Amino acid sequence: KQLNLTEISLKKTATVSYIKDQSISMLDLLGHYQITIGTKIKIIKKFDFDGSVEIKIDKLPNAVLSNQVAINIYCVS
Repeated sequence: KQLNLTEISLKKTATVSYIKDQSISMLDLLGHYQITIGTKIKIIKKFDFDGSVEIKIDKLPNAVLSNQVAINIYCVS
């Protein structure tokens, strides 16, 4: 089952399987964070205040994605 990043449990790692928003600006942002289909993302923290999600990808520094971005990234575990 595909879940967006906001629906994945803390400390779980999932693989990106689908990007809902295919706009140039969204793909540019995902490219900045090196997120593509097949990328393994670990959920580090979720922020209740604005729904943003802190993630970890391989050896890269942790990144915080806004809720608007996170709900457009679908993964399988």
